[in-house]
Amino acid sequence: DFDGVLEHVRKEVGPKCRLFLVGQSLGGAILAKYLSSRNPRVTAACTVSSPRSFAASSAQMRSGPLARLQNFAIAIPLKVSWFLSGRKSGRKRDVIFARSIYDIEAAVICKPWGHANPEAYYEANDGFADLGRLSCPLLCVQSVDDNVVPFSGKYAVSDATLVNLSPLIACCTTLLGGHLSFLDWRGRSWADRAVVEFFAAAE
Repeated sequence: DFDGVLEHVRKEVGPKCRLFLVGQSLGGAILAKYLSSRNPRVTAACTVSSPRSFAASSAQMRSGPLARLQNFAIAIPLKVSWFLSGRKSGRKRDVIFARSIYDIEAAVICKPWGHANPEAYYEANDGFADLGRLSCPLLCVQSVDDNVVPFSGKYAVSDATLVNLSPLIACCTTLLGGHLSFLDWRGRSWADRAVVEFFAAAE
């Protein structure tokens, strides 16, 4: 579907237009998977606060009382969305009693799409590990204090690991910023400015 979107943009703007792609949080993980598997004609791309390893992020969000509480809170709108969508996949009982994103994935995604469990689903869809095939400059903006993307632990993916995959990858990691925050003292997004600067340099 995304290939079709890009082709539509090229037809509307012109075949020589320069395309810049940005993905935030889960969108960035999806973008990384797309870039590593499709090799699209893109000028540059950027991910912001994106899970570098689904397994690591899942473990992080089940690692303590506060993380589990946040995980439970995030699962609630996912349940509502599932019910409003017509419940096309998954069992009603499994969704109702799901207490985390992990449980939602096991109930709604894994079985219909042929994955034995969420771990198998994570392995099949992680995109950052395959960025050695990258064909455009990529900036990865992260924060060490991100409560979703861990920088230590069994499955964590470090900046050094990423930049060693490809000379086209650059990492911008701050000590503070949380998940998708990166606000300066005026309440403006520092990450947005960093992305624009990177794209300007990549032209």
